[in-house]
Amino acid sequence: MKRLLTIVLFTLLIGNGALGQSDGLTMIPDDYPVTDSMFKGNYDKIISGEITSLDKAWFTNDTLKQTLVFELYTDYHRLEIYHFYNNDIPEELINKIELYVSKGKFNNIFDTATRKQKQTFFSGFLSSGKKIDQKYFTTYKGFKLGDNQEKAITIYGTPDKHSTFKNIEKYEWTFTGDYALKESKTNVKTNKPLAKNSWGFEVIMFFRKDKLIDMILSNDIP
Repeated sequence: MKRLLTIVLFTLLIGNGALGQSDGLTMIPDDYPVTDSMFKGNYDKIISGEITSLDKAWFTNDTLKQTLVFELYTDYHRLEIYHFYNNDIPEELINKIELYVSKGKFNNIFDTATRKQKQTFFSGFLSSGKKIDQKYFTTYKGFKLGDNQEKAITIYGTPDKHSTFKNIEKYEWTFTGDYALKESKTNVKTNKPLAKNSWGFEVIMFFRKDKLIDMILSNDIP
């Protein structure tokens, strides 16, 4: 916690970090340069042991030893994006990804996989990912695995939540979407910029020894 406060103080000295890459009122949700066309043909059901991946596109890079997973909705809307090292995946990240077990004779009805099933069979999906270039593993805001906490706070500001478990620090930021605010027809005031052209945007980062090891980007839907 002391380290977090030090980083926040440094950020305040160089300017309001929450407004980084924004106009002060809105901020553009971050994303990866993976194009919608890359999802085509890479969006099928994948099976690993007892569990199944649905509505997700998996991409890997052997040099980086990293994986990107896109959970998709209508028109390739990116509900969740997971980015992690193949050999260093926090249990919490695996637990958050929705995976399934086949139910029924024809394998077209599914139940949600248990945490134990996901922890046991998750690694089997990594070899199924489509291999893509390293350039796709850096976000538009310049984040990549290995970045430090200072960079994250400079861009996003003080985390809304901060916790530590098994020597992994978890930072969370949540931004109200401007679409959601307009829809609610309220005059809600926030001390953070609104997520532009969005129903809501969330960032979760996992750090070990001040280095980013995994990240989750979430985009709400109406």
